[in-house]
Amino acid sequence: GLVDGAAIDSLIYDYLAQTRPEITAKTKIIDRSDPFGIPPVVIRPDLPQQLRERLKKEFLQMHNNPEGAEILAGMRLKRFEEGNDLDYDSVRQMRKTVSNIPAEE
Repeated sequence: GLVDGAAIDSLIYDYLAQTRPEITAKTKIIDRSDPFGIPPVVIRPDLPQQLRERLKKEFLQMHNNPEGAEILAGMRLKRFEEGNDLDYDSVRQMRKTVSNIPAEE
């Protein structure tokens, strides 16, 4: 009863479908976008290099220890992988398409 329509990340929708199906039962998917890269893990630009490397290692190996695997499972993720800039080309294309659409008056 709050909105007529909205865009939602499939990770969130799938999580809700598994954990709160009474919510997703009240929705209807009318379209799906092309796949795009998952939002990245980001850090402060001034973080010391040694800490950057440690954080990166911990994220990339998280699935190999029981506590990390449990955290990932709770997020409905299997593992973190090193990103590839090409994973975000679909977002760039979407932005380009939208920016070429004239604004309604």
